[in-house]
Formats: sequence, C-alpha cells, structure tokens
Amino acid sequence: MIHFIFLMLGFLLMLYQLINSKTKGKQIPGPKGLPIFGCSFYLSAENTHVKYAEFAKSYGDICEVQLLKNNVILLNSSDLINAISEDKYKQYLNDRPETFYGENILFGSQSTAFYKDGYCHTHDNLRKGFARAVYAFEHGHCSSFDADLKTLIEDDLAKDIKLHAGTAFEFTSMIQKSLTRVLAFVLTGEICNDNDDGLVAIIEYTDMVNIMVNPSINNMLTSFPFLHKIPGPYASYLATILRAKHVIVQRFFIHQKESYTPGTIRGFVDFYIKQQNEDLESGKEIFFTDEKIICQILELCASVMLTTWGAIVNTFLCLVNHPEYQDKIFEELSNVACYNKSLEYGDKAKCPTLEAVEMEVHRYVTGFPLLLPRSNKHHLMFEGYNLPKDSILVGNVWYIHHDEKIWGDPWNFRPERWLNGQGFLISSDHVLRKK
Repeated sequence: MIHFIFLMLGFLLMLYQLINSKTKGKQIPGPKGLPIFGCSFYLSAENTHVKYAEFAKSYGDICEVQLLKNNVILLNSSDLINAISEDKYKQYLNDRPETFYGENILFGSQSTAFYKDGYCHTHDNLRKGFARAVYAFEHGHCSSFDADLKTLIEDDLAKDIKLHAGTAFEFTSMIQKSLTRVLAFVLTGEICNDNDDGLVAIIEYTDMVNIMVNPSINNMLTSFPFLHKIPGPYASYLATILRAKHVIVQRFFIHQKESYTPGTIRGFVDFYIKQQNEDLESGKEIFFTDEKIICQILELCASVMLTTWGAIVNTFLCLVNHPEYQDKIFEELSNVACYNKSLEYGDKAKCPTLEAVEMEVHRYVTGFPLLLPRSNKHHLMFEGYNLPKDSILVGNVWYIHHDEKIWGDPWNFRPERWLNGQGFLISSDHVLRKK
C-alpha cells in the first residue's frame, strides 16, 4: 500500500511538471549543445557575440541557448527587445540574473544596473538618486564645475595633442588618461595629478569588469564558483579587480567622506554623502549606505570608461580608415565655429555628417554587443513563446546591427545611410533609427 501511494505521488508529480512545462506558447528554437554542458564549450570571452550572431542567423528572431545551468534566451530583433519594456511584461522581465561580479564585487549586487529585483522601491530609489545627482550638477550646485571641467580638458588633452603635432603617437592611451582625470574630477570636484593611484585603479577596474561580465566568464564562475579559489586566470581576475576596487574606495570614497564639509557639494560623491547625512539627522533609515555609495562610484567608473572611451576610440578607428569623413566633419564644425565661437552640445544638430558618422560607428563597431541581461522569476508567455522560469534574456545587439535583412551592406562603413536625400539626418521615427 505504501509503495502504491509513493508511486501515485511520483506519477502526480511528473504529471504536474509536465503540465507546467508546457504552455500554449511556441517552443523557442535553439542549438542542442552537449548534455549538461550545453553550448558552453562553443563560447569564449572573445567570440561570444560572434557565436550568438551565428545562432541568431540559424534560428531566427528568438533562440534558446543552454550554458551549463543557465538557460539563455537571445532576443535577435529590436521588436522583441523593445517588448520587454511594455507594461504587460516589465513587472516580470525587469529583474537581473545573479552574476559573479555583482555578488562578489558590488556587495551582493547593490548597484543600479545589477540590482536583482528590478521592480521594487529600492531599485527605483537607486535610479532616482542617480538622476538627482546629475540634476544637482546641471543646476549649479557646483558653481564652477563646467568652467573647471572645460579647463581640465583644454589644459590636459588639447595640450598633449599639440605637443605631438606632426609626429606619430599612441592616441588611445592619451584619451584614456584624459578621460580618467575627467571622471575623477566628476567624482570629487578635484583635479588629480597624472600619477594619482586612483587613475590607474580606474583603468584596471574597468578592464576587469569588461572581462568578468562577459557571458562566457560569468557562466563559468556562477556555475563553478570554486574556480576563483584555484590558481589560474579566474583567481587572477578576482585578485586584480579587488585590488583596484580597494584603491578606488580609499581614494574616491573614504578620502571624500573624511574631508566632506556640510553645505558644500564638490562632486558626485558629495551628493550621496549629503543624502546619507540628511537621513541620519532626520532619524530615517539610511538609504544610501556606504556600500550603496561605493557601488554608485564603481558603476559610474565602469560605465563611463566602457562607453565613452570605447565610443571615442571606435570613432577615431573608423575615421582613420575612412579619411574622407574627416574633411566633411571638419568643414561642418568650421562653419558652426566661425568667428571664434565656442562649440556647444546643441551645435551637433547643425552637423548632420558628424551625427551620421556617430550613428554609423555605434552600429558598425557596436560598443556593447550584448545588452545587460534580464531574468524572469516565473514561467511566462512572451510574445507567443514559452519562456521557462529563471531564463536569462539577452538583447543580441551585435547581430541586429549587422543583419543583412535590415542594413543590406552591414559590413560597409557607410554613414550616408543615416542621411536623407537633402543631406539631413533621417527622422527619429525612421525604421533604421528604431533598430
């Protein structure tokens, strides 16, 4: 009798799992991979975006890739990526999957970008806190900020370039050094010397973030977390990023907090310290704890260096290989800057070739080939497809930006695709600008 009961319970459990594993949705196609390992052996830190593009070409707008314990869903069309933000899905698809980087470097994923519960008040307050910090700068809380920043760029980068006029020099490191000085100034309101340890730490930290968030590396570290304790590349990655993080914390948080004067906002970090003190004085629970502030600092360092520096370097790479656009951009800027007028951000709208080149660079040399992943806590029907619980959704931007069905000649650098017949930038509702 007991055996019969257990047999029936087992049967009912299997029936329950079978029912819950199937919905009315379509099954997502994808490569079979190997038992247990899935497609893990096909990927490396260098080729992940290339392999994902191959999968997209083979299986269509959406495909499923098994990587050890991780079930990855590749979104290979802009329509599916945009669908995530629709009201009917955003409550279920706004979370972030757990990452080794977020858990071990960001105090259990306490940063805005890696916070795991993306549909809660904490995540909302993190986003609003960053927006308020930016607003503080834009509306004069740091009265001399703009002037000091302009002076820093002119005295630093422009003078260095002039010193090398007429000679060959290594440009990317010069841009990197200048950008780290600007970033340090944004954080603290102080201009750092070239030999400041904090500048070197920012570069080291950013390099390691770029490695550790790579899907291939993260997949191994989340599936086999003991790997970072074994001598080898994973242990080296962790040791390097922790060392750089320590220097950044000491230089841009501890020092800033110890020298903070109430009522004076010198830089980005001071704004968060001010918020922390206000909560403390009012008796409220402190929202921006030291750990959250440090996460904001680390996230700003990584995001600025990986996006801005990458975009600048990629732009010059394309211009060096296509010098004809150098002349066109120079002519546009010269027309705008006539009579010794200083260039402003708003002047970019008067330079359609410059904007077209900028858009084509972002498409041709996609800085972030894969969007930060999302996850779903519940089994879900997504755009007619059966989406298993705890899937990892990844926007396959590299593939979309090089899809022949959209661009025709995706491997040609052709900024003219962004201009209309009159030579002006195509409108924001044009089909290409929605991709």
